[in-house]
Formats: sequence, C-alpha cells, structure tokens
Amino acid sequence: GKAAAGKAAAGKAAAGKAAGGAGTGSGGLVSELISPLALPAPSVAVLAGCHHLMLVDGELLGDPMDKAAVGAVGWSYALEGLCVSRAPSRRGSLRLLQRFAFASSLKRSSTVVEVESLDGAAPPPQQRLRALCK
Repeated sequence: GKAAAGKAAAGKAAAGKAAGGAGTGSGGLVSELISPLALPAPSVAVLAGCHHLMLVDGELLGDPMDKAAVGAVGWSYALEGLCVSRAPSRRGSLRLLQRFAFASSLKRSSTVVEVESLDGAAPPPQQRLRALCK
C-alpha cells in the first residue's frame, strides 16, 4: 500500500543521489536544487538571453522572474540589447538581435540572440543553424 510506495520513492531518491543526480520525492518532485552557476554553459546562455528585459532611462524594467533568472545565473543586462556574464569562472556576452512578444495563439515568445563569446561552449555548426531558420 502506501508504505510500500513511500519506500519505493525513497529508494528511487537514494538511487538518484548515488548516481550523482538530484533526488526525487513522492510525486516525482525534485528534492534538491542544482546551483544555477553549476549549469552547462549552453543552458546558462538560454536563461541569460531569453527574456524581455529592457533599459529605460537607465532603469532595468521587465518581468521580475526574468530579472531573477538572469541574475541567478550570474549574468546582467549591461546595455540595451547586451547581456554579459558577471561570473569570473565563466565569461560570456550575448547580443539580443530580435524579440518576439508573447503570442497567446502560439503560447510562446521568442528571442534571437548572437553569442558573442561564451566560455565552456562551442557554437553550433552554421549548417545546423541555417536548417533551423528555414
């Protein structure tokens, strides 16, 4: 019954921890969080570049969740259209080329960025990028 299910969930969590992953509790929820600074460079670039923050009269405006995500991965919105890493261990900069506002019919928003530099990540091959843009 419930006791067996609880023991199975505890066993899965222990196995996940032993394998180096985050443990899961009942219901599949993650019981341990990974530091945003420990994420792979491409994941950090997504969090740092996919937002709708903007500078207006020197003040950073936008969704508080976007501000928190950019700050949590050690990046900042430096100039209009430019995000830079503040983490000494991972240097990088992204230029925001185009933003597409949230479209309720599509249930998404999009941002096109140029990776100017990003320590720890190789840019994807140009052929692959061209194929994605068609």
